[in-house]
Amino acid sequence: MHMFTTRKIMAAAATVAAAAGMLSIPIPAAAAPACLDWRFAEDALFIDFDNGVWLGVPWLGGTNKVRTNPANASIAHLPGGGVYQGEIEPGGGTYQGDTIKFRINWTQGVGDKHPMNAFAGHIDPNGVATGTTVNEANATNNWTARGNFTCSARAAEPAPVDNKPVENKPPVVTAKVEQASDVYDGPGGSRIEDPFFLAVGRSLEAVQPCADNWCLLKIPDLPGGAHGNLPAGQGWVYSGDGFLTVK
Repeated sequence: MHMFTTRKIMAAAATVAAAAGMLSIPIPAAAAPACLDWRFAEDALFIDFDNGVWLGVPWLGGTNKVRTNPANASIAHLPGGGVYQGEIEPGGGTYQGDTIKFRINWTQGVGDKHPMNAFAGHIDPNGVATGTTVNEANATNNWTARGNFTCSARAAEPAPVDNKPVENKPPVVTAKVEQASDVYDGPGGSRIEDPFFLAVGRSLEAVQPCADNWCLLKIPDLPGGAHGNLPAGQGWVYSGDGFLTVK
């Protein structure tokens, strides 16, 4: 029987027995953002069924798609020594995110039958592809791919969590000047820098909550530097009788 195959598929058959006895122990890795897209680097993807069949599927190396040509390049090796050859259904299957779906129609080595296998799989966070296949008789088998897929696009890194304690700041109090107002060095104290006064319409931030009709305000343009116990740029303003509107 004539069989068409790619060189990589035939060469891999000789290494199956040696590879079967090797055991690899995965090393835990740091958590990474979820992978959005996967790629397989080789030109052939080899799949082991749970019933002893193994399959070579031509692959577009470096992509996430099977190769639909040349014809009959998909080869299934049966436990009894038989071989099926088949074609990937036109369209090359469906690949999105971590899913794999394709169908092979078997055309050689099957006599007068016309069997097929539909494959559906999932790539886990470590790049290992597993899934199920259903044939024309509705029989289902599990499969595992040899070799790992690599992630080509990951989700954005999560924003860092700010664990600093929340600082409870008092609300900002502002005072709007409704009448021309003098500035004093204390409640009912001495007037500061005559003839300086606050013009109507100005809004100023209070240093502290206003009390007893007096507000201590931040006044950046207040001349004369410090006044009494007050630092520069601060002064007391009478808020009663409609002189200030405090919010």
